[in-house]
Amino acid sequence: ADFNSLLAVAEENSTVYVADGSYYDDITISTKGLTLLGNNAHSDWTATRREESIITGTINIKASNVTINGFKFTENGRIQATSATNSNPLSGIKVQHNYFTKSTLKRGTHNAVVKLGEMITNENVNNVSSQCRYKDCEVSHNYFEGDATHYPNCIGIGGAFGTTTIIDNYFYDGGTSIYMANAQGTLNIKYNVFKNVGKTSYTTLTDKYKGEFCIAIYRSGFANSTTANIIANEFDGCYGQGTAFPLIRIFPGGIGS
Repeated sequence: ADFNSLLAVAEENSTVYVADGSYYDDITISTKGLTLLGNNAHSDWTATRREESIITGTINIKASNVTINGFKFTENGRIQATSATNSNPLSGIKVQHNYFTKSTLKRGTHNAVVKLGEMITNENVNNVSSQCRYKDCEVSHNYFEGDATHYPNCIGIGGAFGTTTIIDNYFYDGGTSIYMANAQGTLNIKYNVFKNVGKTSYTTLTDKYKGEFCIAIYRSGFANSTTANIIANEFDGCYGQGTAFPLIRIFPGGIGS
């Protein structure tokens, strides 16, 4: 199926309905306000899903107020937005009601199946350029299932500000479920379920970083305050990273602070 031909004629603030089937190409969304609805749009992860609109490539988001809703992502399938800057941020990106499974992306801080921005944790963390890149974004009502061989992070957001909403997602095994860096504003992490997160990497890897965090918030609150509302989440059979790290780890402030 040809995904790019659909996007070529899409107008601002329009909705594109994507039928079930497999879509292999990488695509770039540069149309502001575009909504992509797969065959399982608005279906909660607890519901029985219909035939899927399957994505095995990368959806690159380069516009604000884009919504991705109701798809299945597998193999190299992922959503990413990495073009925003402090002077030209993106806002209102929503990732909802999708099913992520059997990812072949590799484990690591800079790999996530939903990636909004680079995670800046080195000496550049204190720079203004690392802050305020993705405003008022939401990742909600998705299902993330880890793979026995590959453990990319599920959600990675670098440079969040405004109100960031991560609610009602299900995380099963895999890499770190939620990894945020350089955040400001309000983080609402609520009503998520974490099941056996880190179990596979803890039992198969031998280095000190085996296991995974459920929630990691790094180098946040620099210059302005950050409020993290981590409320009513469920943790069952999860493994913290390393031998002394908890399921939730928070590193506030910038380097040297």
